Amino acid sequence: MLLISCGRLPFKSKDPRRIKKIDSTFQKYINKYAYLYEIHTGNKPNLSTIGIGFMNSKQEKAFRPQKGNTTTLARCRNFKGSKYSEIVVNVEKWEDLSETTRKVLIFHELGHCHLNQDHRDQSIMSTYILEDYIFHKYEKELYEELFTLKPVNIYYYKDDINLKINDEVK
Repeated sequence: MLLISCGRLPFKSKDPRRIKKIDSTFQKYINKYAYLYEIHTGNKPNLSTIGIGFMNSKQEKAFRPQKGNTTTLARCRNFKGSKYSEIVVNVEKWEDLSETTRKVLIFHELGHCHLNQDHRDQSIMSTYILEDYIFHKYEKELYEELFTLKPVNIYYYKDDINLKINDEVK
């Protein structure tokens, strides 16, 4: 089972992040996100306070196997009282993900860290990651919903759900 873990931690120093820059692995996802953000909002996103990088289960406690044999894919940390946040990605699981799932994962975490959004159904912010072909069928609508909060209706069968984020994954 795979999870994404999102949360706010207390602010303890000037810049509390362990990851202060964006790892080059994620740059193409950041570029796509910034492009779509600007199209949908008319503004350029300020991502300079968000670090994105890899950690393993020894470095990040949330990545260790949990109850029900679940594993966390990524985690957004917003530091309470601070402008800084970080996205930590599980290096041990990254290679197992499809290109589409990688993009959705980074967009989902940016939804938490950059847009301050919570989980919601029928969205990139959903607790589920849809199968690639379902995501591609509704890709335009899902991006619009992420950046404008305009509701989208997605039709799929329960068997089309690939991964569940932040709950038990099967």
